[in-house]
Amino acid sequence: MSTARRRLATKPLDPVRTSRRSPPNSGRRLTQHKGRWLFLLPSFLLLGGFVVVPLMLGIILAFFQWNGLGSATFVGLANFVAAISDPKFWHSVAITLWYVFGTTLGCNVLGLSLALALFTKFRGWKIFRTLFYLSGVMPIVATGITWGLIFNPGDGLLNAFLGAIGLRQFEGLWLANPHLALPLIIFVGIWIGVGLPMILFSAGLMRISPALLEAADLDGAFGVKRVWYVILPLLKPVMIVTTLMLIISSIQVFATVWVMTGGGPGYATYVLGIYLYNTAFEYNRFGYANAMSVIVAVVAGASMMVAMKFARIAEPG
Repeated sequence: MSTARRRLATKPLDPVRTSRRSPPNSGRRLTQHKGRWLFLLPSFLLLGGFVVVPLMLGIILAFFQWNGLGSATFVGLANFVAAISDPKFWHSVAITLWYVFGTTLGCNVLGLSLALALFTKFRGWKIFRTLFYLSGVMPIVATGITWGLIFNPGDGLLNAFLGAIGLRQFEGLWLANPHLALPLIIFVGIWIGVGLPMILFSAGLMRISPALLEAADLDGAFGVKRVWYVILPLLKPVMIVTTLMLIISSIQVFATVWVMTGGGPGYATYVLGIYLYNTAFEYNRFGYANAMSVIVAVVAGASMMVAMKFARIAEPG
């Protein structure tokens, strides 16, 4: 072999040229990557068009005074200052907080109780589970109208039933009573929202090891003790999820209260959603309504972040 051929045979490869060579399937991988983004593009467009853009416009509009028709006038923080000093705003916030507290607590307690009952798998438990879950998938407006007809103070179905069975002395004004209207609205909210916690708690119970429950029985943890000391700690992550979901949905309550009471009698059920609606669409104060919405969103978001932080700290281990 000549000297030139030996040099070519022992010549090392150029690392720069080698690195520039693309793998054989790089073009196909790039095409697949672009195809994934194309599939996600409709979701991004819907999210941006119906969530991000309206959210940003609402935040911007909170710094303006606008009646919905003419030109908007920049007022700075005037809308926020007016909201903080508005007694109707704080009254609606208080009513909403009572509703959030009642529905969240009621849905969690009743949902867990139903899940524990379903965990025994008695005869017909699947039908029972389906019936309770149907309350959460029915149209909210139709549900509110139905319960409004039941609790109607005049010729409502509840008063008619009480009169038919000879208990006319228990007939009441129901939704026309300022002291009963909000508890009845909370009851309807629990009836609507109990289905999802029941399903989530049922799924959490199925993940608990039977050996652990048998060990608890051997240690003498029966009934309430087993639920309190064994099941509840294991279901804590599920309870955090259900609580956050219920709080988010309860803060936005509007349709049920609107079709049942319209915020009355008086201001007994004047939740925040109805006050925002009246401010924007009846009094044409769109900037002020958006400012109140921003305040509630910021406070609610900060509260949830703090609650989640404490929940992580409280977790064992």
